Amino acid sequence: MSEELTYQDLVLPYYMNDSVAISVSAKKGDERKKIELTTAETMTIPVLACLNELLVSDTGGGKSQFLWDVKQHFFNGNVSQGGRVNELVGRKDSSVDELFTEWDKDKQKYVVKEERIRALVNIVDELNRAPAPVQNDYFDLAEGIRAIAGTLRELGEDGYCLFLAAVNLNRINGDFEGTNNIDRALLSRSKINTDLDYYDTTDKNKAKINAQGKPELKKAPPRDISNKILRAFKEIKEKASKPDSNIDAYLMLFSAGLKTCQTDELKRKRRNWPQDCGTCSNKEKTLCSLVKAYEPRTAQTIKRFACGIDYFVKLKEGEGIELDPLDLVFEATKFTAYHGNLNMQELISTYKGDDQHMMNTVLAKIKESVQKIRPYLDAAILEAEKGNVSAETKYISYTTDGTEKTVVYDEKLAKMLEDKKIKHKTIDDPFKELEQIGIGTRWIKQYLETVAENTK
Repeated sequence: MSEELTYQDLVLPYYMNDSVAISVSAKKGDERKKIELTTAETMTIPVLACLNELLVSDTGGGKSQFLWDVKQHFFNGNVSQGGRVNELVGRKDSSVDELFTEWDKDKQKYVVKEERIRALVNIVDELNRAPAPVQNDYFDLAEGIRAIAGTLRELGEDGYCLFLAAVNLNRINGDFEGTNNIDRALLSRSKINTDLDYYDTTDKNKAKINAQGKPELKKAPPRDISNKILRAFKEIKEKASKPDSNIDAYLMLFSAGLKTCQTDELKRKRRNWPQDCGTCSNKEKTLCSLVKAYEPRTAQTIKRFACGIDYFVKLKEGEGIELDPLDLVFEATKFTAYHGNLNMQELISTYKGDDQHMMNTVLAKIKESVQKIRPYLDAAILEAEKGNVSAETKYISYTTDGTEKTVVYDEKLAKMLEDKKIKHKTIDDPFKELEQIGIGTRWIKQYLETVAENTK
């Protein structure tokens, strides 16, 4: 971990939101506890991990204050003031071209602003006040690459180019005149979605904010910790790029398990999802109708965000703390609510358009079922890490020295437990628990084979 970056470096000067957004089980030595991160802390993790972030709320949610704090306190302000941030406000006349080029009177031509290309962060406030053609321009900022003066140029530095955007959404009255729909491709590039209507400030936060009597933006003096952030980013990115048998297994639940449709001819969700769910005969398989599988890009986002959470917690709590990989994956996945994976019909009819509420509810139901089969999946992964993938789908659970153990079925072990009259049970095909709620399990054997191959 970067020796220079500290937790205190990442404390925001003015933006406050102490509502709990992330809760992860942790172990340090023999001590077990829950680690909780506030919404404000959670919002800074994408900055470390270089994951584009979209802030969503009604007006007055603090989005602009957060963007200002990040710009000033982390990246030394706007490029025009010697900082490392480009910023735009969504308007019909907003121009990305003008951001990167300017007219040179002496040369009588447009010249490239190299310092703008090297900016580490591109901020767009009030994004949905820009019409579709302008939003298409923002797409390049989110992708980190743009054609400038006839040449494709990579934006940012050392692979770091962060896109931060904020949108105002009035879900109750819909009375924001002059706003536009957000381009779906741009939404998918906004990798982390933070809904500040759902993760609202606490009453204590509100009391402190009210007591200040300053309705305007609070402007922190410029400070530059960008080099520290770049080092943190490289560490997080490197960790996310390496196989992690447990985290990768839980990601497969979302990218492969949620792809299954038992009534489809090809046994997978296709273009007719979720239209055909209403006539499905498998009424007990309710979860498969609520959410579809994640594409690889989103699964990779979840993994890097999970690694970012792990990095941040170790900054805050100290080294030597181990976070539960299942919690990490599910907590990271919560912040992909606007990626288009939820059943839109159900979202409107049951959840009144509240994406975050539906996402958290669906994830809680999936996690409850996954927890039941977790001992068996973990046991299979442990064997695969030794290079062993059993054709058996049986497992043995027994207690020794007061600790319950679950292992892949072994005849010699079963006989020994019988001979010593040690209480145990044999479980055949425990993963059918997932199949019963509509989550496919065909991926498990191939995944275990991949883990075993990685050990060679």
